[in-house]
Amino acid sequence: PTPADATEEVLLANINCLHRLLYRWCHELDVPAFRLAALGKTVLVTDDPAIMSAVTSQRPGGWRRPLDQNEMTAGLRIDGIFNAEGEKWRTHRKVTARAFNMPSVRRLFPNVAEVVRRLDRRWRARAADGGFEEDFKTEMAHVTMEVIFATAFGLRLPLLAEEGGQADLAENHRKARLFYLTFEAFWHRFLHWGNPTWLSSSPSPLDVRHNTNQDELHAFVDGVVRAAEEQGDAGLMPCMLSSMLDASRQEGAGSFSHEEIIGNTITFANAGHETTANALCWFAFEMAQPKNAGTYARIRAEAREVLAGDLANLTAEVAEKRLPLCEAAFREAMRMHPVAPMFAYEANGAAALPGLGQVAEGTQVWCVFTSNASRARCFSDPGRFILDRWLPPAARQEEVAVHQPAAIMPFGGGPRICPGMRLAAVEAVAVIAAMAMSFDLTLACAPEDVEEVLNLTVAPRRLPIRVTL
Repeated sequence: PTPADATEEVLLANINCLHRLLYRWCHELDVPAFRLAALGKTVLVTDDPAIMSAVTSQRPGGWRRPLDQNEMTAGLRIDGIFNAEGEKWRTHRKVTARAFNMPSVRRLFPNVAEVVRRLDRRWRARAADGGFEEDFKTEMAHVTMEVIFATAFGLRLPLLAEEGGQADLAENHRKARLFYLTFEAFWHRFLHWGNPTWLSSSPSPLDVRHNTNQDELHAFVDGVVRAAEEQGDAGLMPCMLSSMLDASRQEGAGSFSHEEIIGNTITFANAGHETTANALCWFAFEMAQPKNAGTYARIRAEAREVLAGDLANLTAEVAEKRLPLCEAAFREAMRMHPVAPMFAYEANGAAALPGLGQVAEGTQVWCVFTSNASRARCFSDPGRFILDRWLPPAARQEEVAVHQPAAIMPFGGGPRICPGMRLAAVEAVAVIAAMAMSFDLTLACAPEDVEEVLNLTVAPRRLPIRVTL
C-alpha cells in the first residue's frame, strides 16, 4: 500500500511489519515528516535526524510517551521508569542510573560470564557428534533471560539444559514464560486500543489469560522483592534489585514504593532480555551466511587472541575494552536490524520542531529509526555488514566515507536513553566472543525465508541455524 491507502484496515493488515511499511513510506515521500491519520489518531511520522533529536532531547519536559501507552502499561500494573513522567521519572532515573552505571555493570558481569560458559558447554556437548540445528530465537531468549534474571533479581534460573547434567527445567521455564507473556499482553493492548476488551465486564479469553499471567507474575516478583527487603539483600548475588534497594535507601525513606520496585524489576527483566536476544539473533543470521564469512573470521581471530581460547579469561574489563570487533558486530547488527525500530512521543505543550515550526500540545510524533539504517546518505553501502564503520579510522581495514550513527537510535536518545544499554552491550559482546571463538554457524534455510516480525520489538519468527565445532 501507498501512503494514500493508509486506513485502519491497511495498517492492521500490516501490523506485524508496520515498521517496514512506515520505513518504505519515509523513503518514497522523502520529506522531513508526513501526517498519518489512522487507528483513531492523527500523528506525524518522521525519520529526520534533526526532528528525532529535538524530540528526544526535550524529554521529559517537552515530550512524553503517549497517554494511551501509559494507560496500557498501568493496566498491566507495571509502575516504573518506563511509564514515569516529570519529577517521578527524575527520581526513578537517579536510582536506576546507579543500578546500571559501569561500576555496577562490572559488579554484575560474573553473572553474565557464568551463563556464557554454560552456553559454551551446552553447545560443545551437542555439537560433538557432527553438530546440531537450533532455533536461535528460542535459544537466545533462554540465554538472555538467564542473564537478566541473575542481573535483575540476583537469582539463578537455568533454562539451558546441559548434556549430562539434565535438571527438571519445567518450573524455570514456567517462571520465564510469565515475563514473555507480559510482552504479548502489551502488544495485544496496543493492537486493540480502540476496543479495550480487557476493560469490559466480559473480557475475552485472551484477556483473562493475560490477567491471570500478570497476577502470577506480580505474586512471584512481590515475593522476591519482599524477601530482599526483609533480609537486607542476604542470599542475593550482586544484582539490579540489590543496587536499587541500596540506592533507594541512600535517597531516603519512601523514595521508591514497593510497587515501583516491582514495576522496575519487571520492566528491566522484560526489556533487558528481549532486545538483547533479538540483536544476537540478527548477528547470528548475518554471520551464518557465506557472504559474511570473512567478517566472522575477523571476529573469531580477535576472540581467540584476547581470550587465549579460554572463557575463564572473559572478564568485565575484557568485554568492555578489549573486544572492539565483537562490540562493532553488535552495533552493526543493531543498525541493519533495529530491534526497537520506532518510538512514539506526545507533546506536553506547544513545541518547535526543526523545519516544521510549532506543533500543538498533544501532537504525536512517530520516530522511525529503521529508515535511516538503509539510507546511503547516512551510512556507506548500507546493505553490507561492515565492522569498520564502528571502529576508529586507525583500526579500519576498509574506509567508510559516510557514517552518521546519530541518525539511528537503537537505545532511544536524550535524557531518557535506555539506562540498561551498557549491560546489554557487554552481555552481547560476551556471547558473540564465545560464539565466534569456537563455533561455526550455517543458516538452515534460505535467507528470504527468515521472516521479520514486529511484536513491540523486531525478531525473526523462526531462525534455524546449524552449529558445528
